Amino acid sequence: MASRAHLLFQLSQLYSVDVIVVDSRLKCDLIVVQDQASIVNIIMTNYLFAFVSAILTPCIHAARPRSQDPMLGDYAEPLRSHKCRPSDPESFPVVYAAFYLWYGNPETDGKWIHWNHITLPHWDKHIDAQHPRFNWNPPAEAHAPFRPLKGLYSSANNETLIQQFQEMADAGIDVAVTSWWGQANFKGKRDDADSGANTDLLMNQVLAAAEKSGVKVAIHVEPYGERNAWSVKDDIKYIHETYGHHPALYRRRRKDLSATNIYDPKWSGPSLPVFFLYDVSAQHVSRQDEKSEWRNMITEIRGSKYDGVLYGLYIGI
Repeated sequence: MASRAHLLFQLSQLYSVDVIVVDSRLKCDLIVVQDQASIVNIIMTNYLFAFVSAILTPCIHAARPRSQDPMLGDYAEPLRSHKCRPSDPESFPVVYAAFYLWYGNPETDGKWIHWNHITLPHWDKHIDAQHPRFNWNPPAEAHAPFRPLKGLYSSANNETLIQQFQEMADAGIDVAVTSWWGQANFKGKRDDADSGANTDLLMNQVLAAAEKSGVKVAIHVEPYGERNAWSVKDDIKYIHETYGHHPALYRRRRKDLSATNIYDPKWSGPSLPVFFLYDVSAQHVSRQDEKSEWRNMITEIRGSKYDGVLYGLYIGI
């Protein structure tokens, strides 16, 4: 682990990256994300990118003690406190964690949400035919590889949210990358399971709980039904206007790529909200006109009052 941390730190400086993603569940060796002016590029050793279980910038909170690894300098200290200081929001290391809000139970929501996630068909019909369909039946059989020690909770329960954010803070997590499935008044299908979860309705609770803990919140714009470049532009505007004033919303400046000393990164421009965009890649955006729409949308928000730092799976667009 220490050698991997050392390597990631060196790569983060070599490529002037903003984020390094390590997906422990998929055992994806390395994903490097680089903000290049107006859009994001990803260099990776394995094309395995689905649900990110840990996003580390850079992944060095488990590095060796400084005396054993002088190259890491001050960054070799283990992370125990929040690093997203208002005066220096880009301070290293910054630890992100994916945070999902689509869980509900009868006590809080009047029904099960997502714990009874339907079994989705495999995209390969031959593989799909090899596996019988079944329905998850909570609370005895819940759709989750691990059962929470506190039971099948509701994401809408305020006490649960406050406790979860405090636990994230205690674990050294700086930013909760919050799964967001469209604006509250969106009438279409939100997620593939059609679970009925309206995550936008919970955002004020989430931000309030985050503020109590000191953890920040970034928005992960998920592939809700009929999402496209222009609906995402409207989402970014909506998030700016609805939540942009909140102190718990995570902001950062862009890296100044003209800085010559890679071991002393510089940051420039205003602090902007951070957005993660799910499924924006050549695999998911195949038509040339769609690619142009994403490029044009990003160009339109650049330098406007609705600008943001955008991270996503960007390959070949």
